[in-house]
Amino acid sequence: MRIAAYGIEEPSYKVRDLLFLDIALEDFLRVLAERNIGPQTGRDQLEEMMTEILGNLCISNIDSDLQKCLEHWKRLNKIPRSGREWPLHAEAVLERIGRAIASFSDSYHRLLQPKAEFLGKAFHADSWTITLFSEEVLRGRPAFVLSMVLHYLDPILRKGAELGNWQVISRGRGAGEVKVMDALKEVQGNSFAHPVVLIADKIAGDEEIPQGAAAIITPALIDSLSHLAIRARNAGVLFAICYDPETINRLKSLEGRVLRLNIMNSGDISFDESHEDMGSTEARPIAVNTDIKKVGFTVYAVPMSDFNEGNVGYKSNKLRNIQEKLPGWIGLPASAALPFGVFEKVLAEENNKDIAEKYAELPRRLEEAEGKERAEALAELREAVLAVKAPGELVTSLRRVMEGAGLAWPSAWDEM
Repeated sequence: MRIAAYGIEEPSYKVRDLLFLDIALEDFLRVLAERNIGPQTGRDQLEEMMTEILGNLCISNIDSDLQKCLEHWKRLNKIPRSGREWPLHAEAVLERIGRAIASFSDSYHRLLQPKAEFLGKAFHADSWTITLFSEEVLRGRPAFVLSMVLHYLDPILRKGAELGNWQVISRGRGAGEVKVMDALKEVQGNSFAHPVVLIADKIAGDEEIPQGAAAIITPALIDSLSHLAIRARNAGVLFAICYDPETINRLKSLEGRVLRLNIMNSGDISFDESHEDMGSTEARPIAVNTDIKKVGFTVYAVPMSDFNEGNVGYKSNKLRNIQEKLPGWIGLPASAALPFGVFEKVLAEENNKDIAEKYAELPRRLEEAEGKERAEALAELREAVLAVKAPGELVTSLRRVMEGAGLAWPSAWDEM
């Protein structure tokens, strides 16, 4: 609340008037912004509007992430804007603002929608008004205006940073009938009779790939290490983000037709209509590398600089690879890892003998168990793993590596 932000102490009737004035000014800002935002709006004007609207949103809503975005954006505006470095830096800030807005919108939806459904049913309101209630409230708030600025500024910055209109998360060649949906969760558990290309506006990243999906295209920002991204790579399904609204709309307009998509050398995706018979889909097993070599114990802990395919997994190696490619002004969180072989080494310790025997026996029970018994066996397995006692050498080694990487040692280590 702006009144609280500026420390105004007035009689209650004056505070009421100030509140109404505050609401009116915020609505006027929204009207002005919506009137001036469009395809014709220039980059400089959009950047100026970004500063004002983001600042206004930070006053209206106490959100540390949005506040940090505002501070970052203001610092960025003081840097010379030559070359592709500035738009690349700005694009990173925009992505963070986009995630903050999404989180903000989700929290308001969780707050308002249950009440809208309760009251709407009591008032016998039309079902469509109940469904859209929270969305319409949000569309009248500054966060929606800020999202409009992002919508027009993002493609300009991406062009300046030479990022292209596509980000390919999982490579492949997708061909199938186009299916359009608001969220990928709408088709969870579905099995399509023939290959399909799914165009989804919203993707959380924790979904499973529907049976028959040949490609998944979305304008949403997705973590390349999300569950869905990893499953898509393992299954060889084309999965990509499209940042160009016109291309997304063109894809949606082809719903019901058969498209073939290919990744070009530039990193963009080409698509054209196909008249070939897609046939039927078969159960698609997730590709798994069965040629796995058992890795023996080497050390108890490794810093990020020592990550490699022989001692840590895919996600950790991805961080190491990203670190080597990022410019100096982009930082990565400090990281350390227990490499392959540590668990087996600790489990073989004499003081973990009883746990090791239980750990070996429980998987055999899982193979035969069903339903409730299976859930109980899994719970016991988790408890067994958590009961493993770490040797002093592991603790000493891990602490040394963490502190060397700039990570604070947990104060409650002995309670973990």
